[in-house]
This record gives sequence, C-alpha cells and structure tokens, in this order.
Amino acid sequence: MSTDRSLKRGWFPGCGERALCAVYALVAWVPGRIGVYLRRAVARLGVAEVGVGLELDTGIRITGWANISLGDNFRMMRLGSLHAHNGRLRIGSNVSIGPNTCLASCDGGLIEVADSVLIAQNVVIRAADHRHDRIDLPIIKQGHVGGNILIDEGVWIGANAVVTSNVEIGAHAIVGAGAVVTQEVASFAIVGGVPARLIRSRIRNPEEA
Repeated sequence: MSTDRSLKRGWFPGCGERALCAVYALVAWVPGRIGVYLRRAVARLGVAEVGVGLELDTGIRITGWANISLGDNFRMMRLGSLHAHNGRLRIGSNVSIGPNTCLASCDGGLIEVADSVLIAQNVVIRAADHRHDRIDLPIIKQGHVGGNILIDEGVWIGANAVVTSNVEIGAHAIVGAGAVVTQEVASFAIVGGVPARLIRSRIRNPEEA
C-alpha cells in the first residue's frame, strides 16, 4: 500500500452514514468534470483517507465510508460500488477500476489493493462468504464469515472475473477474463478458468525475476 504523505483524513470521517448517502445521492449522477469535482468533495467529507486526483464516475455506490481509504489518482468508472460497512477497504495509488465493478469488504472482511492495479469491468471482489455449516437452517439466515483479499502491486484483473475471500494475488499477475480466483496466485502468473488455474508465468527467463 502507498505510504504517500499526500493522503489526507476525510473532513468528517465520523459523520452519519445516512447523511453522507443523502448528500452523495444529489451528486452521484451529475455528468462531466463538475460531477467529478462534486463527488470528490463529498468523498472527502466521509472517506477515512483520500489522496489527490480522485475521480468517481457517475452512478457509483459507496457504503461504510469511514472504513475506506483511497490513494492518489484513484479512478472508478460508472456504476461501480465500494462496500465496507463492518469491514475495511484500502486502495493504493494509481488504481483504475472499470464500470460496474464491485469491491465488497463488508461483513467482517478486509480488502487491500496495492498501487498501480488495473481492474476491468464487471469484476466482483468479495471478502466474505455466507455461512453454510448448518443444514437445518436456510443459508440466508446463517449470516456471514469475513475473510481477507490482498491484491499486490501491478496486478491486472480482466473483465467479468470473480475474486473470492482469503485469496492473495501476487505482484504483476494477470487474471484472465471470466476467471474465478479461489486460491493464491503467484507473482507474475497468468491465470484463467473456473476455478482459475495457472496458464503460464510472465517470466520467460528466470533471470528476469
């Protein structure tokens, strides 16, 4: 994660979630640069840490504002969502997230995204699962169990991929489009499929490592 000193505390990180959501709803769909500036201003009201150059496109949903930190030059395209109620979400600098992508650390989860990560459209990254131990009770009534997701520096996650809880994706790895990542991905690996499996390493020559 970035340790850049430009990261600042939100103006009022403890202010009410409902109030923030109400204010944000007023600016969530404002188009153009004016909308970007308005959403940036609202994010600084409640997000725990916000770097410079924040760009939030239209229609993005945010919950758990005070549990989120965003590094410099973070960009999220339209219709995405950041959920961190009862969880933690930390995103580094120079991270770009495509449209309709969801990062959810709610229900006791933790998601950490390092610097220079590229996440395409329609990706789901979810750091908690439904409990399903009991067979005498519907899964919907069993609650959740939180987990951790760590996405290291320079990772590229392709469109429509899913990353489940308790997974680490190593630095500079590539997750192919439509993959479902259920276990650790090594640095510089290219993985794909359901569940995701190693296709090859980006390192052609061991001396490059």
